[in-house]
Amino acid sequence: MLWPRVALLYLLVGAGVGIVLGIDADGARPVQIDLFGWALFALAGVVYAVFPQAGLAALDKIYFWLLNLALPGTMLALAHLLTGAATPGIAQTLIVVALAAAFSVNLCVNLCAN
Repeated sequence: MLWPRVALLYLLVGAGVGIVLGIDADGARPVQIDLFGWALFALAGVVYAVFPQAGLAALDKIYFWLLNLALPGTMLALAHLLTGAATPGIAQTLIVVALAAAFSVNLCVNLCAN
């Protein structure tokens, strides 16, 4: 299962960014990386460990890979927003929200039917 491994990767990236930015920044960006990356993937990993039938659905694999593609763009958009620049990556944020909806649909289709 890749979910916990990717969650740990985002945790390490968030900690690394926090160390670099902690010298001269307010530290908001690494918290967001940890929240979106670590918490999102760790929570999904726990859900799929408890309800393995939901993790076997094709929607789960689509969610996993699209989220990994959208998350870096969302973090860049957040960095632009926090530095006062325009936010060119609003599309990535909308993709992450749509993927959260896909996660919910996947759980409802595979768990609520039982």
